[in-house]
Amino acid sequence: MNWVPLKFDLMTKKIFGDEKDTRPIKFLIKQILDIEVDKVKIMNNEIIGVPYQDKKYSVDLLVELEDKTMLGIEINTNVSTKIIDRNILYMARIMSRDLKPKEDYRKIKKHIQINFDFSGYHKEPIMSYKLVNKKTGDTLSDIIEIIRIDVEYFYRICYNKDASIKDKFIGLFNEEDKNKAKKLIVGNNDMEDIYDKMDEYSDDIIGLYDVEARREF
Repeated sequence: MNWVPLKFDLMTKKIFGDEKDTRPIKFLIKQILDIEVDKVKIMNNEIIGVPYQDKKYSVDLLVELEDKTMLGIEINTNVSTKIIDRNILYMARIMSRDLKPKEDYRKIKKHIQINFDFSGYHKEPIMSYKLVNKKTGDTLSDIIEIIRIDVEYFYRICYNKDASIKDKFIGLFNEEDKNKAKKLIVGNNDMEDIYDKMDEYSDDIIGLYDVEARREF
């Protein structure tokens, strides 16, 4: 393999978790949440434990927006009820760090989790979940939101003539062919920049996986 797609969590962390270049994560936020942000802060994605040694306690990417909203991003290559429950647990653990002893509960931040799902059943391409009343639809609290993205759906439509930038961007997460990926990004500066970074980082990440595979063996 000479190309690492964004469905590999290490590539996602490398591209969108770069503290020195926050343009990619700002582009992601614009496409998924449809909001423009001037500043973002890449947070420590370790909840408890040490990444790689205790991966189950480490989220893929954690970002703080300028309004203090916490944004968690998860790459779910294998989607199941167990995985979804795990994602919710991660969000709860992150929320538990909002307040120090004796701090007012009004300081609790809003938490949004974006799940890029590469399998599993989805009723809609993008589904948003909040705490709402089942009968009336009234929102109990807006501090929690979980967004599930059906990456496979967007991959199926991203090469259509009428595909939007958003369609192509999400489809790019699932593209394993370097040459096909290049067709998706043409004409958009942000996506071209992401493509160039993926091309640059692929060799290093492939080497990391080789080392990890030998270590596990």
